[in-house]
Amino acid sequence: MNWKLHAPLIKVLVATALVYGATLAAHTRSGDMHSFLSWGALGWVAAGGLYTHLFEYFYHLQMMHRVIRIGSWRFYDTRHLEHHRIFLGENFQTRRPAALVEVTTRWYTFPALFALHYAVFGIGFAPEWAPAFFLGVTVQFLVYELSHWLTHLQDNGFDRWARRVPLLGEIRGRQIEHHRRHHARPDVNFNFTPPYLGDRMGRTHAT
Repeated sequence: MNWKLHAPLIKVLVATALVYGATLAAHTRSGDMHSFLSWGALGWVAAGGLYTHLFEYFYHLQMMHRVIRIGSWRFYDTRHLEHHRIFLGENFQTRRPAALVEVTTRWYTFPALFALHYAVFGIGFAPEWAPAFFLGVTVQFLVYELSHWLTHLQDNGFDRWARRVPLLGEIRGRQIEHHRRHHARPDVNFNFTPPYLGDRMGRTHAT
């Protein structure tokens, strides 16, 4: 593996794993892990994954593609604009390190959002279900980051392998084309991971 090429992704994956690992360790010390090992935890894991899938859609749509106005103050995500400027048309995929830096979220983004959501979860739900719910959140986020990275990484080994696996190859091919269409038409396909529920609910799904 070219560690220098993959450095932006590695930083995000490590930060994500560490923040969830620290949370799991805290719950283990407090004795809250009995629910995590029950069948009921599976529903909370699924709920965390579903929540993150829909959060991905709304965050992408509202925070990355729209101007936020508060009085005279204006905010527009210039980094995401740069991402679209770089990965356009024939440049949708690349192996240039300077361009790939713009694919992942910043390493501190997930820990910050995790802390905020964890605090809100603690207010509304029993804390013993937090490890299961945030396992779903963490796995969904990792799948998003890794598959988004590979989508823009030209000639990567995973996609060469995936194309040889019938069902996986078809799903992965559709995912890449779904995102390619978003780069061509930034008003559609805001979800990145299947089954694109946010896009289907928001009527922004285009094939």
